[in-house]
Amino acid sequence: MSHDSIDHFLSDLKSQGITLLADGDTLRVSAPKNSMTATIRQQVAERKNEVLAFLRQKNAATKILAPVADHSVQDAPLSYAQQRLKYLDQLSHASLAATSDEHSIEMWPCPGDYRIYDEILYQAMTQDQIRNDNYWQAIQHLVQDKVVVDIGTGQDVVMGRLCIQAGAKKVYAIEVSEEASNKAKLFMAELGLAERIVVLHGDALSVQLPELADVSVSELIGVIGSSEGVVPILNDGRRFLKPDGIVIPQQCVTKVAAVRLPEPFADQPRFSPMAYYYVEKIFQHIGYPFDLRLAIKNLPAEQIVSTEAVFEELNFQIQLEPEWQREITLTVTQAGRIDGLLLWLELSTMQGAMINSLTQAVSWLPVYFPVFQPSILVNPGDRIQFTNHTFFSANRINPDYSLKGAILQADGNRTPFEYRSCLYDRSFKQSLFYEKLFASKP
Repeated sequence: MSHDSIDHFLSDLKSQGITLLADGDTLRVSAPKNSMTATIRQQVAERKNEVLAFLRQKNAATKILAPVADHSVQDAPLSYAQQRLKYLDQLSHASLAATSDEHSIEMWPCPGDYRIYDEILYQAMTQDQIRNDNYWQAIQHLVQDKVVVDIGTGQDVVMGRLCIQAGAKKVYAIEVSEEASNKAKLFMAELGLAERIVVLHGDALSVQLPELADVSVSELIGVIGSSEGVVPILNDGRRFLKPDGIVIPQQCVTKVAAVRLPEPFADQPRFSPMAYYYVEKIFQHIGYPFDLRLAIKNLPAEQIVSTEAVFEELNFQIQLEPEWQREITLTVTQAGRIDGLLLWLELSTMQGAMINSLTQAVSWLPVYFPVFQPSILVNPGDRIQFTNHTFFSANRINPDYSLKGAILQADGNRTPFEYRSCLYDRSFKQSLFYEKLFASKP
């Protein structure tokens, strides 16, 4: 039986409340009373060995992602960094869309767009089980006995280690940060993997590999798919691959819809203390304060007030244009005001394995564009039509986004709008929303 059919079998049992667990050579069952029918018992008995093998492999994938060290000290007070780690761990396990508690809504900056990573953010990505599970589904199918290049590996070499666990022959792990690269090399030596995972320090746009790879794996996806520069990096990264080389992930689609912020958050938008810590890090990195790109945590799904559309679509199996335009139309579904646009990811590591940053608790948050300031009143059937122009920022890697369009209302009114979301922007508190957001520190 294939991995896919076993996975389907286990998923079907789980939908009935039945969970199978591997305990050594014993297959244990957790099930509601009277749910284990004679037919199910027979199916489990017939597939026992295959199910055990599948579960052991999945458990091994989880173990390989264990943290480098346990930094917690029982009965000792938490340092500020440890408090932030604990907070971020809670964040990564919180629902990003299911909550209806408006007071938990928070604005966040997008530190990945500025290559700002620290122990806290690496920890969040390493412990992002949904992300890792979806990558694992692709990796276990595609890398056995292959040479792999891991682009942007990070200090924990998460994807590289998954590849080795799945039977890769060799992994070349590229990391641009010297600090993260040095930590990665030490970590691989501690694990005894230094010969199988070769960590290379340097920019992926200039690094050379000693041999061509069969598979490229990377997690360079921004909160908007392209925002961390994945397009030019993976376009160039095709030189690492053999002519029939495979790229993981398969594709990334960024969706967009109109939203209405709930009260009182609409009048009093705010960062949490944790989020503002990264706002200040970005300002220090750039050298001045500005109206930075925003993500939003815990926005209830009912605040979406239009149909959804594709904002951008990135197929990583082909060479992509780094700059493009897309015409977008949204239809209003609820009467009332609209405040802005919400953008979220649908990332496919392979066919059938998809991550949704709106509906799943992952380390990407949906992005909020405060386009309509002041708010605009709309009715069902009104249309929001605009063109998104994606073009290089000053660094020729990360993109900027420029939106221009109009709200077309049933009564004939046409309300034009323009909005720009730029990596480097000199404007600060230039809209009503940003004035409110930066009115005071959290």
